Amino acid sequence: QDKIAQKSKLLSQLEQAKMQEELNSAMSQLTAGVGEDVPTLAEVQEKIEARYAKAKAASELSGQSAEVRMLEVEQATANVEAQARLDAMRAELGLGGGTAATPIEPPAS
Repeated sequence: QDKIAQKSKLLSQLEQAKMQEELNSAMSQLTAGVGEDVPTLAEVQEKIEARYAKAKAASELSGQSAEVRMLEVEQATANVEAQARLDAMRAELGLGGGTAATPIEPPAS
């Protein structure tokens, strides 16, 4: 009975060894097939975070740019209106022979 138990144990260990060898072989084939240039999860996460940060920054910059443009338009409109009122006052007072000053341009961005 003791010899049967030993043989059974040896067969079990042999089967486990074969399975481990097959697993090792499969893993080495998988690693060879995938290659070593596959990025790690941390590298992928870093790239995604960098893309997100760039996209967010670009969005903020374009939003600020639109706000600046709107302010420039408002300022130009106010300058034109002020120039028209000034011309009207000069005409009422008889100052200026129809020569209107050029409106002040907003600064270039």
